[in-house]
Amino acid sequence: MSRTLHLSSGPAPSLGRTAARGYGDGEQQQQDGVVVAGHGGRRAPAVLSVSAAGDVRRRRGRERGSAAQLLRRDVPGGGGDRAARGAWAAGAHTIGRAHCTAFSARLYNFSGTGAADPSLELDAAFLARLRHACPASSSLSGSGRRVHPGLVAPMDPHTPYALDTLYYWGVLRSRGLFASDQALLRPPPRRSGRPPTGPTRGSAGFAAAIVKMGQIQVLTGTSGQVRAKCGGVNQLN
Repeated sequence: MSRTLHLSSGPAPSLGRTAARGYGDGEQQQQDGVVVAGHGGRRAPAVLSVSAAGDVRRRRGRERGSAAQLLRRDVPGGGGDRAARGAWAAGAHTIGRAHCTAFSARLYNFSGTGAADPSLELDAAFLARLRHACPASSSLSGSGRRVHPGLVAPMDPHTPYALDTLYYWGVLRSRGLFASDQALLRPPPRRSGRPPTGPTRGSAGFAAAIVKMGQIQVLTGTSGQVRAKCGGVNQLN
């Protein structure tokens, strides 16, 4: 990746200590990357949770709604900068992939209409590209699953492997993958704290938003544990 997200939270191994590719590049990664000052020793649940199918469906439903609804649900704290923090946090969609099942309704059956999301139809080429990556399968439609669950698509069609602000450039041109992306335009973007549209600007705003997001449902006291490895609970000796 040309721009690396590096989460630095002190010497103690913990969740969110680092998410960096090419970590051996060291000094260069520090200079070109986005550095987020986190909190060392963050506590995580001592057991790994297993999500049921119903949980997944409920979480998928969370990405639908107006910008105001999404801000109330997903952006911690109040204040006049809440909208700006929400817009910055959404910028995490600039990198990575999503399963087609998470947004297939926008492609084929938006709100039960049997048609695409009108906001996607504003860019016919982008809609065609998504349908090519996530083709509908008649063999799955009987169960309500219009695309194969194993198919994925990049969340940022322009620079899917770079942490930059071209995500916002795409949203302004109706190229947001999720309904929550396009919800940033309803109501129109706020002028205060609005993310810049250049390809490399704004890392400080993104970093500040991610730090705020890290304050959601923080475990304190003796709850949970400081994990040695992010992906699993600590092993008992």
